[in-house]
Amino acid sequence: MQKVRNKQIDVMRGIAILLVILGHSIGCVDNNLNKCILAFHMPLFFILSGLLAKDFYNLDQNMFKYLFYKIKKMLKYIIIYGIIYTLYDIVINFFKSNSITNISLGNFFGWFFWVLLITEILFIIISKLINLKNRKNYIIIIILSFLSALFSSIIFKNSTNFIVIIPTSFLFYVIGFVYKDKILSSKLFLFIKENLIYIITIFIILALLNAPVLMYINNYGYFLIFILTSILGLFIITFFGKVLEENKMLNFCGQNSVIFYIMHFLIYRIIQKLLILTNMIKTETLIAFITFFLSTIFLIFICKIWLYLKNKITKLI
Repeated sequence: MQKVRNKQIDVMRGIAILLVILGHSIGCVDNNLNKCILAFHMPLFFILSGLLAKDFYNLDQNMFKYLFYKIKKMLKYIIIYGIIYTLYDIVINFFKSNSITNISLGNFFGWFFWVLLITEILFIIISKLINLKNRKNYIIIIILSFLSALFSSIIFKNSTNFIVIIPTSFLFYVIGFVYKDKILSSKLFLFIKENLIYIITIFIILALLNAPVLMYINNYGYFLIFILTSILGLFIITFFGKVLEENKMLNFCGQNSVIFYIMHFLIYRIIQKLLILTNMIKTETLIAFITFFLSTIFLIFICKIWLYLKNKITKLI
């Protein structure tokens, strides 16, 4: 039996991954639009993952079997990502210096997949031991997670060790799990609809007041402002996720967000380099938006081909 997908979550994920591509296409973290994207888009991914998390305390399922499934799945993404970008570095180095020496294995240790994997492992273990549907329990966990994240953001600011990001990722993951029903409720949707202009205005003001949020090095600017922009950003994307629930393109992007994430670094870099080499477009902003537009088209095309081939191979097997 095929699993029924939540269209609103898929659209929210689709919007989130498109914002990642747009942010990378812009490049400059001090750009006002990019500051607004950075202010919430990575916490959004952890919240969305939390929305889909299982309640192991009240679930009769083998925890270790599920852990093994999660680890195997995430390691597959890590290995694919590592191979693609190590090969990319080899090709670039060869054309630049006619050499393939000094190739690093750093591409196998990109922060996002590792942080998500460790966050999910921690959550599965904790949710098996503690009933996170109990109000007292989840409030304690959220407070402890918040304090740990705050401490980490102060002590380990600008750290390149992705382990220090986990308290923050875990905080948002738990928020997604605990408040799933409220986040997706019609009550919250109506509240956001009535106050959308105010929410967007406050979000933009706070995002621009704060320093650029660089989650990959555990730098959030003013931590409390970062928390507020993350929640306000969640509200905005939740609203548009519901409004655009039937949008086929956003649903497709959301359902294939992992492929988009893995491939977009390669695609946008190639397209941007080609646009710069042509020297036909002088405006950086225009280059960024054309890069984003073309990257999205190419990524959809790549996903379509991959799904077609996967379907054909599955039928043959």
